[in-house]
Amino acid sequence: MGEIKRAISEGHAVHAYVDSSELANPFHATKDNIFIRIVGYTDTHFTTFDTGFRTEQKFNYLISDFMKALEASGGDVFYFRD
Repeated sequence: MGEIKRAISEGHAVHAYVDSSELANPFHATKDNIFIRIVGYTDTHFTTFDTGFRTEQKFNYLISDFMKALEASGGDVFYFRD
């Protein structure tokens, strides 16, 4: 979690491969492993640009729920640096 927050704070694009069935989001078009871009955070939530929606949009997930979904899919996180 700290590494994800640090990368976002440094302005890097962060994408995570998560198990969407572990996320409390009734708007997902699929319940499978998906890529989600993490665009921000608070003390309790990750803000994501979630491509799992029928229409792409931002969505907030509890960090604990997000980390559970990340672990369920194998825990792959990708950082894109300039």
